[in-house]
Amino acid sequence: MVSEKQIAANRLNAQKSTGPRTTRGKAKSSANALKHGLTAERAVVRGEDPEEYREFVQGMFAALDPQDAMEAELAGQVISFAWRLRRAAPYEACLVGPVLARREERERELKVGDEVPPLNGDWMIAEAISELPDFFGSVDRHETHLERGYYQALNALDRRQKERREREAEERRRAQGAQN
Repeated sequence: MVSEKQIAANRLNAQKSTGPRTTRGKAKSSANALKHGLTAERAVVRGEDPEEYREFVQGMFAALDPQDAMEAELAGQVISFAWRLRRAAPYEACLVGPVLARREERERELKVGDEVPPLNGDWMIAEAISELPDFFGSVDRHETHLERGYYQALNALDRRQKERREREAEERRRAQGAQN
């Protein structure tokens, strides 16, 4: 049971720990929990080039060619998912790199006749998972979520654009019919 004296002491300590106060401190602390960036609130995270992001967005918008507000919203979702998906591959590479280095080290220590496990993607992933199961599983889950969201938004945009093109074609046919 907590005493009144402990409660008072806790309240006094809570008054002292108010978190960052400066804009710089707040910006820094907002990235404290950033592990892989796959679920980051901000589009551009530390280490990414804002100019590269801007060019990516412009190129994707040009390729997706949204024609109304709803298409622009869906295109924005596609772009957001695509940008975040780009972050997943480097993390997987970071996990596999040390595994390959340890394998090379073990191979140098092998004696003639020792069996060498096959070097393939499945082996590297299994090794990486065994060493960092929580992180690898988290990245994998988030990557799967992003891929699903990307394709759902892309399919929704595609359906909407197809419907718009069909409406436009029907309107042209009607206009041509009225002229004849």
